[in-house]
Amino acid sequence: MSAVVYGVGTTNFGRQPGRSGTSLGQEAILEALGDAGVDSVDAVYAGTVFGAPGTAQRALQDAGITGVPILTFENACATSSTAFHEARHAVLSGRYERVLCLGIETMTSSFDGPITPEVTDSEGRAGLALPGVYALVASRYEYLHGLDTKALAQVAVKNRRHGSFNPRAQHGTEVTLEEVLASRMVADPLTLYQCCDISDAATAAVVGVPRGNDRDVRIAG
Repeated sequence: MSAVVYGVGTTNFGRQPGRSGTSLGQEAILEALGDAGVDSVDAVYAGTVFGAPGTAQRALQDAGITGVPILTFENACATSSTAFHEARHAVLSGRYERVLCLGIETMTSSFDGPITPEVTDSEGRAGLALPGVYALVASRYEYLHGLDTKALAQVAVKNRRHGSFNPRAQHGTEVTLEEVLASRMVADPLTLYQCCDISDAATAAVVGVPRGNDRDVRIAG
């Protein structure tokens, strides 16, 4: 048995201080359901880090999805990936036949610029913002595997190129390797163009058992 994606939906990505998490979530949900060709699901697996309590539930209610289990995940930068992974597992295990995955963030409601370090953990008390934490990981990876700094910077080049094909992307223009390396150093070896901007957006995907059509996309990994 395998799990497949029936359909997906997203909002625009970017700083949208005038949008609420509820309205962003509803937009993504309705698009995903329409893309999937379904009007109901067996459960919802939602991810949000900075959203107000009940944001996912209100978005679902406004979209007409009620009376089903709703599980909310928080796992830092892997939050929505975790929700998607668990939804896939729920389908593979036979627990549910059709699960809606939802990710919502309205970061501009909490931050004017970079994310403020959390002072209740050791990294926060040391003044380590997230780019600093990831820079330590990147430096260790370079050391262990002999990774060239240019190779690491190519990830940003690749990601920006992908974004240039998406009219909803926060950064819709390509950058060169030279531009990435020349951008302001944030936390060695990560430059400005290798760090994520804060954003407001929502995404959704309907995951379910194979329906036997050519349109559904099998989750390979």
